[in-house]
Amino acid sequence: MDGVSKLIGEYFVKAIVKDFFIVRAGWMIGGGPTRDKKFVGKIIRQLKENPKEIYAVTDKVGSPTYAPDFCEVVANLIATKEYGLYHCTNHGYPSRYDVACEIVRLMNSVTKVIPVDSSKFANLSAGRANSEMSDNKHLQAIGLDSMRDWKEALREYVHAYDW
Repeated sequence: MDGVSKLIGEYFVKAIVKDFFIVRAGWMIGGGPTRDKKFVGKIIRQLKENPKEIYAVTDKVGSPTYAPDFCEVVANLIATKEYGLYHCTNHGYPSRYDVACEIVRLMNSVTKVIPVDSSKFANLSAGRANSEMSDNKHLQAIGLDSMRDWKEALREYVHAYDW
């Protein structure tokens, strides 16, 4: 689902529902070894094959969102009945390159991460904005931003499974 269709869906909800929660996540992290089809899972699987190098883009930055952290905040939010639109992401704005480098470090790998721009993968993925950063300002305003730094959440995820 692209950003435009998501936005249309949000407008639709706002137009027909009086009390609503819309909670936006960022780059999702979660699912474990057999279900993680996103960037983090792909990088970890690549590292298990012991490549000499992997490529990761430096020109796309965003806000990682660890699924267990997200679910905890959403559950707490629903209990408040503080209806509205929220961003809920882990703190920090890494590039895909930054995330890949951190995974390499966490897995004690000797694989070299090669920085590239997104044109290297232009034929492989859907178009993405250069910045997908978001802040949890609305959660902060109501005292519910318990999201951790993205590195801390990533560390927990990488070490939670026998990849």
